[in-house]
Amino acid sequence: MEFDLRKTAALSKLELPCDTDLLEKQMNDIIDMISVISRAQDTGTEDDNKRVVLREDIAAQDQMPPGEIFENAPEHENGYFCVPAMVK
Repeated sequence: MEFDLRKTAALSKLELPCDTDLLEKQMNDIIDMISVISRAQDTGTEDDNKRVVLREDIAAQDQMPPGEIFENAPEHENGYFCVPAMVK
């Protein structure tokens, strides 16, 4: 699979430097390495029968009172922090 850097940059609306040959070669090398890794067999490893056990997601019990939370906030309203808009 060949990586088309110019097409990807255009779709992402990114500006590229004039000379992109090295970057495109590096991206193609990375994709080739991923391809090799994805074909590797991982059966017979010691972790085959182990399951990932995650902790139970529990809300914190020692919450700060709202007055303390908003104490240093420049602006807050209805229990939310007010922040400037980033996108117009």
